[in-house]
Amino acid sequence: MKKIILSFLMICYTTLLFAQAPKDHLRRDFKTYIEFTQSNDFKQAMEYVVDDFFKVVPKAQMIKQFEQVFNDPGLEIKLENPKVLKVGSLEKIDKKHYAIITHSNLLKVRVRPKDDSETEEDLKQKAALLKASFAKQAGVQDIQYDEKKHAFKVKVVEKICGVSDDNGAHWKFVKLDKDILFILEQFLPKAILEQI
Repeated sequence: MKKIILSFLMICYTTLLFAQAPKDHLRRDFKTYIEFTQSNDFKQAMEYVVDDFFKVVPKAQMIKQFEQVFNDPGLEIKLENPKVLKVGSLEKIDKKHYAIITHSNLLKVRVRPKDDSETEEDLKQKAALLKASFAKQAGVQDIQYDEKKHAFKVKVVEKICGVSDDNGAHWKFVKLDKDILFILEQFLPKAILEQI
């Protein structure tokens, strides 16, 4: 009887251990993706974006857009305090594994003059445009603005879909955003899209 119980416990332990491995890999790869993004290494960050996304939007174009925004002399941008709030259950659909991650971060943006010709009024106008843009963004929870420093602190909570085509050993990611649903519909299953 002891052997049967011990065998059962070993099977349960092995099953639990195997079930945790894909989620551990998911967290590991997501952490790496976020670290590359935080350090402005967009070429490496794009290696962690779902390949099918680049069939619609070329990878080189994405890298260029990120570099233009983050290297704009009129803006200082930092991503801070990334936190995984929730990792959803793994779903196997058509030979791929999917999991939805809910995460948050703090986006810090400071408007600064591009050159000596920009006035205080110019900075206020740029800040007002940025604030309006943030207000329209999906996932924005809170916008704080320091008028004296022309600086924003924006709390963002987003859903990201992790996709693995090798049984959860390696993961790539794409933001689940209604504004790009027309792109996501081209490669994500309906069961995932319904969770946006």
